[in-house]
Amino acid sequence: MKKLLIGSLLSLGVATVMTSCNNGEYDANPKVDQSGVMNPLDTTVPGLVYIGTMQGYIDGGMVLFSPAYYTVNADNNTRTIWATAKNDTVYWRSISLTVSNDNVGSRINDTLTSAVFTYSVYDTVRKVHKKYIASPTDKEIFKAVIRAVENNTMRGVFEGRLKNVEPILPVPDPNDTVTFKAMNFYVQKK
Repeated sequence: MKKLLIGSLLSLGVATVMTSCNNGEYDANPKVDQSGVMNPLDTTVPGLVYIGTMQGYIDGGMVLFSPAYYTVNADNNTRTIWATAKNDTVYWRSISLTVSNDNVGSRINDTLTSAVFTYSVYDTVRKVHKKYIASPTDKEIFKAVIRAVENNTMRGVFEGRLKNVEPILPVPDPNDTVTFKAMNFYVQKK
């Protein structure tokens, strides 16, 4: 009987401790409202990536960009998404997507018509820097879509083909292109 009483009290004590630990949602920074931030483990949302990252296929290979964030320039009313490839050794790759801030607003599933997309690649072995650009006139071959804008975060996807426009010397090969597929981003304002 004594063992049963001690076992019951021990079980009750453990249950009490476990339930007292659940005091609501954990918020790393209570001064910032993160209630609208998407759960990256939610498998019901297509193309969901962790906040501060961008991930997708470049010429068929999966590439993760981190850190990824966006800035707002009030002087010229633009919003720019910035990202650098994580764990690049031979190539240093970066992405920037600049768009009119008015074109973003709180749009959902809307194509960015004024976006200028730049993909920069620096080959550390050959010491060659290439730049691939898509401008608003290239919207047939390159498309960026905003899925959500909430609580100083932006989610979306872009895909398409970019042409090499730099280096100036040697002259870029017009057939030198890079193809992006399902490049999902989830960025926070910096």
